[in-house]
Amino acid sequence: MPLPERFWEETPDRVKTNFDGAKFVVVAKVIKVVLKPAEILPGELELATFRVEHSYKGKLKPGSTFTVESGRTACARGVLDDTWQFSVPGKSPQGKPKYPKRWLIYYTPPVSFQNKPLGLPFEIQETPLSMPVSQATYDLDVLKQFSRQWAQ
Repeated sequence: MPLPERFWEETPDRVKTNFDGAKFVVVAKVIKVVLKPAEILPGELELATFRVEHSYKGKLKPGSTFTVESGRTACARGVLDDTWQFSVPGKSPQGKPKYPKRWLIYYTPPVSFQNKPLGLPFEIQETPLSMPVSQATYDLDVLKQFSRQWAQ
């Protein structure tokens, strides 16, 4: 099912909901991506390692690194997904693809049920929980204004 419209709205309430539900909120740069065969579904799993540039919430500090795993669900796109590419209609891409390097990530803990992990990792998805910085202007403006107040 598609996510409700309120999940995508550019409102301070949506940003605060994402902030409150996240273990940490950071702007981070991709430093390494490793592909490996997926164990459950056909295809590849993407392990993207990020270095924190700025932290709005959580214990990670600038310079810290973390890794996310993508490619297990229909929503997962991963850092290297071609749909992140910007293209000019009617023109062929020139040279090597340029994937977004800097991301705003509202990291949510893995899902669990009755204190048992379900094996669903945080993924780079087409949701407001992980987005290239170039698409995160609204969120970044709200976070700069309110994150210190919300974190208390």
